[in-house]
Order: sequence, then structure tokens, then C-alpha cells
Amino acid sequence: FFDRQDQRDAKREKETKEWREEQARREAKRDQRDAKREKETKEWREEQARREAKRDQRDAKREKETKEWRGEQARRDKAIINALTQLTRNPEHQTSRGKQPVSNTADPHTPLPRYNNSIDQLTPRLPNIQSQTKSSVAALSGTPQMAVQPMDQFTKDEYAKLSESYKDTCKSSKLADALAMLGDGWNGAWDEFCYNKTLADTGDVVAILKEYRQKCAGMRLKLGSGSVLEQVYQDAFGALAKAVQTRAELTPSTTPRLCWHDTHNRLIRRGDGRKRKPDGCFIVGSTGSVQWHNISVAVEIKGDSMDGEHHVIRGQILQDFIDMAEIMPRRFMLGLTLSRGGEIHLYVCVPGRIYIAPLYNLPSEHNSNTDSTSAKYLVAFLLFLHQQLGKDSGYLARHSIGLPCGFRLDSIVDTSRGSDNTLPSSTVISLNSADGVTGGVFGRHSHLKGQRTWSYPAAYSDGTMRNAFFKFQWGYDNDLEIDVHRFVLAKGVRHVPRLLYTASVEGKGVGPNSQRFKGEALVMEDVGGSIVWHAFDKDGLNMGDACIIDVFAGYVHTLIAAAVIDTQNKYALHRDVSMGNLMVSAKGAPYVIDWGCGRVCTHGEEPRSSGKQMIGTAIYMGIRILTNCATRSVVDDLESLFLVFCHCLWRRYGKRNAHYEDIWSVKSLSNVSNARIAWLVSEKNFFDRMGLSENDTPKALRALAVGMYAVLFPSKSPIHSFSADDDDPRVDAFDARGWLQVFDIAIGYASINAGVHMRCLHKLRKYVKRKSARRISFIVEPAIQPSEDSLEDGLHASSNSGSERLSDESNTGDLPESPTPSGFKKRPPGSLLSPASRKKRQR
Repeated sequence: FFDRQDQRDAKREKETKEWREEQARREAKRDQRDAKREKETKEWREEQARREAKRDQRDAKREKETKEWRGEQARRDKAIINALTQLTRNPEHQTSRGKQPVSNTADPHTPLPRYNNSIDQLTPRLPNIQSQTKSSVAALSGTPQMAVQPMDQFTKDEYAKLSESYKDTCKSSKLADALAMLGDGWNGAWDEFCYNKTLADTGDVVAILKEYRQKCAGMRLKLGSGSVLEQVYQDAFGALAKAVQTRAELTPSTTPRLCWHDTHNRLIRRGDGRKRKPDGCFIVGSTGSVQWHNISVAVEIKGDSMDGEHHVIRGQILQDFIDMAEIMPRRFMLGLTLSRGGEIHLYVCVPGRIYIAPLYNLPSEHNSNTDSTSAKYLVAFLLFLHQQLGKDSGYLARHSIGLPCGFRLDSIVDTSRGSDNTLPSSTVISLNSADGVTGGVFGRHSHLKGQRTWSYPAAYSDGTMRNAFFKFQWGYDNDLEIDVHRFVLAKGVRHVPRLLYTASVEGKGVGPNSQRFKGEALVMEDVGGSIVWHAFDKDGLNMGDACIIDVFAGYVHTLIAAAVIDTQNKYALHRDVSMGNLMVSAKGAPYVIDWGCGRVCTHGEEPRSSGKQMIGTAIYMGIRILTNCATRSVVDDLESLFLVFCHCLWRRYGKRNAHYEDIWSVKSLSNVSNARIAWLVSEKNFFDRMGLSENDTPKALRALAVGMYAVLFPSKSPIHSFSADDDDPRVDAFDARGWLQVFDIAIGYASINAGVHMRCLHKLRKYVKRKSARRISFIVEPAIQPSEDSLEDGLHASSNSGSERLSDESNTGDLPESPTPSGFKKRPPGSLLSPASRKKRQR
């Protein structure tokens, strides 16, 4: 037995030894593999390091070359602008009515000049481009078309900048006067409320203050300290608001309740996807989720480190107003601020002006007794808000508090219906919203200065659902879009959408500082989408080149037909031709919309003031408008159309280089005008900077761009085509047959497929043949000068004493027997205007 045991142990020991030897051999092999792998990894990393070093060298070299190229381009542009400035200041190059200017006549057989980088060849006739006045830039930020620059980050510095930009819009006021700006329903309501509820005998106020003292018992010492923290004021105001809400809910009421929400720790999504929060808010109705569009009163709270006039707290409440008005049309908005010493201010935001009225202090042991008259009046004012906001929360329609939503046209507050409506007032408008919050809302609603517009793709029902376009905006009461739109429709102008419903909304407050604003609501037929998305898609042309030419011929037809003086001596200018206002329907029909910046003018009428002077979308303004020239005519509208076409063409086929960013991004008025002149200084430079590929860009569209450039700038450069001192000679020399010839030449290069009938071009051809001898005119828009009176109007910092006047005469002269390529009538050599025309202009 022991012998067998020894044999088994020896065998087991031998097997264990062999297993250990095998394990040692395996570990040795694994170590060899790991060493080899580590060596290969090290070699790979060294190779990667060498490659990255080479790539860094290439990038540094490329960046250096790009920087040198941009510097050279900047020096070149600067040299051009300086040459233009110096030559303009030289009296030998100035054109006046008593001197002989350079002829504007273009020879059709003369080839286009080539740009040779020679500054000495330029003879500009523009004012000093770099001498843009400070008032022009300031007014630019306040015109109806320009919004305040949005915030990149919500910081104290950004809020302070926002407050500074609205410094001229904010005005201190008394409480009763500020409330009177909200209309008849609010005027005198506070005094009546205080009279009906004698504060000394009001049990509601006493009960609210008692509950408030109980809730604030634990923070009484903090409220009475020398420096109260923001959180202490937050808790105290929340306790007071809750006590008022609890007491108000005990009172029977048929109107929606006002609910308090403490949101200083709750972020709320904005229209652009970013989130920010007020410190608190009051909401009428539902106590569900808090959204910016359903906030009735925004509340911002700070500690004793800031007073009520501090730029940060004011900037925060202004940004609250911007976020509140971004989705839903608003007639007014309210805000409360709580700051040093428990001081509370009321902010009343109405179109064109923000009124700031001091209220009463938050009850505390530090500033007053909790049962003082000031504390009772504060409680009474919160009860007053519960009463008033339940009746009128400042929305356009009485029941539009959420999105997506619907409302009847007759629920719009204080409307006066038009006489040409085809929709009944009981029609329900359903606002289509893609994501339930922001989708489908367009317009200039993201700022508080100037004209504010909300536009929605809408659906209305009259037994069958139809697509339409609902629009509401605030503007001056003497320049309404409805009036201009009706005029062009009554005139028979083509490619203008039909109006289905129109109504005006009274926006005046009550008192000596009542606002000169009026709202207007309209429903127009569905006219499709913007030309840039409908025709110039990123992947290719959604429409053929022939169809695009036909569509732009329709736009030209509309602008010219509106500007022709009719038998009543009236005409209309659009004044805001931009990419978003040129539409194409699903059937390919062109439409020109948004006549809100237009104006119906009477030829020869007396001067009258207008609140809208330097208006338009900056990147599409004519060069004369950018350089502060006085006159404005259909030629400027056609130049804007040319810029829209170039933007679409450049965006689709050109190079997104530094020039693209300089020309199509708004930084300042002077930057836009300088970049524009450097771009259009010659035809060669015009095409070189766009970088259009000859292989990819349809030849017909290139020909259309060349023709538009030639007809607008007959001297092959914008700086030679007009004088800044005289009225635009292109108005008197205007001939619609030149524009028709441009389209006829471009269509010769197009590939016209079967089924393309070129209806718009055919109608333009017939119109020009019938009415080419009709007159056009212009208006004179004064230079923008800030004054205290204009600030009272609140739209923008421009002179209220300035006025727009119309020209005394429109000299048509004899039409040429055949049109010139530029579309301008031939003048005597060496003269832009006849002696009779110059005498009439001087008179």
C-alpha cells in the first residue's frame, strides 16, 4: 500500500514539474510577443508624430499664405476706398447741377472694361464712404428692419449692453400713466380699484399681510440686516405672492386665475433652443409647464448689491420681454424687478416704448413696518394684477395662450375690420407649429424696437381646410401694409397675393404720451416658399434655368408696374425687396409679399413726415441708400432684386470665401457699403469675387447677372452711374425696355423644356410694349438726425422734424427709337439732365 502511494506521489510530482516547465515556455513566448507588439506600437507612434509634425508645418504654411492673401486683399480694398474718398473730395470730380458731368450713355458696341488694378483709372462720384455718421449707424439698429444683436451668452456684461442699447427706449413714468398706456381697459382702473377697496378696512389685505408675516418669521432678521441677499428677497417675495394667490382664489371669479411660479432654479427653453430663466413669473390660467409664451408677468430679483436702475437687472427684464414676445403676438408685456432695500419697479412694454414706474417696497423690518400703508398698497397692487390680467393678458386674441392654438378672427382685441374681406369674422385661424413651440413663426419679433411682425403659415376652415398666411404687426398708424397692399391690388399689379381678411388694431394708450402705433392683422393666400429654397437648392436647381428667368421677369414686372404713376398721380414703392419677400408658389408662380415697408406716394404732393426713412434689409439695400443719398425710387428696388439674384447665385454656385461673409453679413452700415463698392467696382471684379464656375453655373443665369449689372450700372461701375449731389439720373432715364432686353438675351441661352410657357416673360413683354412711356418718380428721404422728439415716438432714433417730399416733376422726354443695352435713354453728350430739367430741380 505504501509502495503504491509513493509511486502515485512520484508520478504526480513529475506531472507537476512538466506542467510548470510548459507554463514557463508559454510565458516566455508571451513576453516575446508583448515585446514585439510594444516595439511595433512605439514605431507606429513615432511615425504618427512625424506625420503630425509634417501636417502642422503644412497647416502653418497654408495659414501664413492665407493671412498674407487676406492682408493683401484688405490693403487693396482699403486703397480703393481711400482713392474713392480722395477723388470724391477733389472738386474736379464733383458733379453739380451747374457743371458738365460725364455722359451716362452706353455704346452697345463698346466692350465691357476690364479691371486692371489701377486706382488712377477710377473717377468716383460717391460721398465719403468712410464718413458714415454715428447717427446713421444708431438709427440702423432701430429701423423697423433691424433687430438688436442677439446675445451670444447670457452674462452680466451682455445684459448691461442690452440695457444700454434700449436706453433711449426706456422712460420713467408714474404708475397711473404707465398703466394708461395699456388702453381703455387699464386707464383709471388702478385708482378705481383703490377707491372701491378702502385699504384700512379691507380684510383681504390684512389677512394677506398676516400670512406673510408668519411665513417670513424665520427670515425676519435676514430681511432686517444691512445687506440682504438675493435668495432672501426671492423667498420673501415668493411668500407674499403665494399669500396673495391663496386669498385671491377664495374670491369667486369668471376669469382665469393668476398663478405664481418660482423659476429661479428652472431653465425655460427659448425659441433658438437655448435655455434661460427669470427669477419668477405670473401665468394666467393653467398651472402646468412654464413656457415663455404663456408668461404674463416676468419677475427679476436681485439683492442689495444692485438698485432698480442697474443695467444688469434692466437688461434681464428686457431679455424676458424679448423671449415672451418671440412666439405669440403681444399688445403689451409686464415685468417686475425687486432690488436694493426691497424696492419694486413695474416695467410696462408697449410698441415703441418701455415705461418704468416705481412701486412700493417689499414689507420687512428693515424698510418699514409690515402693516404700513406702503405694504398695504403693494398687496393691493398684486390683487389688482390678479383682477386685470384675468381679463386682459396682453395677447393679440383673447384666448390664444398656448401653441399650437387656434382663435377666431373676431376674438382679436380692438379690431376694426376692413371693407374688402372675403372671410367671415367667425373664421377660426389654426396656427401651424412644427414642434409645438417655435416652428412656423416668422417675422421681426425678436426685438422690442420698431416694427414687430409675427407671421404664421395658417389653416382656416370654411367647410374644407385651406392653407393661408396669417400676419400681425405693429407699425406707424400712417404707413400700414394693408393700405399699400390694397393699392397695388386695385392697380392691377400682377404677382401680388390676394387679401382674404384685413383688420386694424388700435394701439394707442391714453394720456399725453400716447403711442402713434397701430396694429394690423391680415390673412393672405398661400404663396409657397422663398425663392432661395424653391429654386436654388443646395443639391441643384429645383427649377430649370428658363423657369428661374421667367420668375424674376415676374418680379421685375411687379416692381415696375407698382411704381408707374397712374391717372391719379399715385404710385407705390416696395422698399424692402429681400430674399424672404420673393416667393414662388407650388405651381411656379412668382409673388412679391411684405409690403409693410412700402409706401403709396402721390406725385407732386406736399412734404409730410414719416417714421420710416432709411428702411430695408441692409444687405439688399441699393448702394445709394447705403451711402445716405436722399432720393429713393423703383431703381433702388430693382437693384435690391439684382442683389437677391446674386446672393442666390453666389450661395449655390460660388465660393464661400471671405468676400461672401463681408458682403452678406451685417456688421455695420459702413462695412456693408464698403464691401459692396469693393465688390461691384467693375464687372470683372464682380464675377471674380463670386467665383462662379463656368462648368457648373448655367450660362443663362450668368447672362442674366451680366445684363442686370449693365442695366443698373451703365458706366460698368456703381461709382460712375449716378451722382450723390443730384437726384438719381437713372430715374429720368429709366426705360423698361432695357430690362426686357436683358431677359430676352438671357432666355436665348436657356434650355426651354416642353411644357415651359414663359408666361411671366410674355406678360412683361406685353406690358412694356403697352406702357413703356408711362412715368416713374421718386421720393426724397431726409438724412437721419436724432432728436428728442423722435425718441418720444419710440420707433427709432431718427428726426421727427425731417420729412419725405416728392419730386415736383418727372421729365419723361422722348423715348429712343430702339432700347440701349443698359435700358437708359440717350442724353446729349456731356449732360445728364437737360437745362429745363436742371432748372426744374433747382426750383
